[in-house]
Amino acid sequence: MATGGRSGPLLLVNQSTPLPPEILPYLATLATLAIGTQGYVFGGPLAIGAAVLVALQAAVG
Repeated sequence: MATGGRSGPLLLVNQSTPLPPEILPYLATLATLAIGTQGYVFGGPLAIGAAVLVALQAAVG
């Protein structure tokens, strides 16, 4: 996924929690390696629930 000159993976999640366990190790690496890097969530509240946003923020830190 390329956005604004930055590249990175596109992670697919369910509308509601829990987050897929396959992406949790990757998200944990972002907490230490990509401090201050912005992420983007595509889809509105019908596609990505508020609980998923909270879980993503908690996983990244």
